[in-house]
Amino acid sequence: MRLIVNTDGACSGNPGPMGIGVIAWRQDAEQSISDGSVIELSEFHGHGTNNLAEYTAVVRALEECLLLGATSVQINCDSLIVVRQIQGEYKCNIPALNNARKAVLALTVKFPGGVTFQHIYDELNQRADRLARAASKRGRKAR
Repeated sequence: MRLIVNTDGACSGNPGPMGIGVIAWRQDAEQSISDGSVIELSEFHGHGTNNLAEYTAVVRALEECLLLGATSVQINCDSLIVVRQIQGEYKCNIPALNNARKAVLALTVKFPGGVTFQHIYDELNQRADRLARAASKRGRKAR
């Protein structure tokens, strides 16, 4: 089963309370939540930077895809830096981000059909963005 996933991370301040948003659907399914074919995650993940929130969203997306039994995954992310770092095109010198990158790469080998990463524009990622922002705001209120 191939899953298509949109991810986003957000902070209320940078650094600040981090939230993630993940939308996942089967490649052969229509994008409709009414029939359960779309999975949505909106989670608060502590305090950190926007880039760490973006990485956290990718990690959580891959973990969820494993639980759903996916054999291959396409990750769509609106953070060009995160996509390029994962692909090895940009260097990653910040220890927390480098650890998150290593976590992503460790998860990718668990999918026999592979994982691809694609940068998408913000306009194509509005649902994941809303979920991420809502989660970061929940974290801000909990402080």
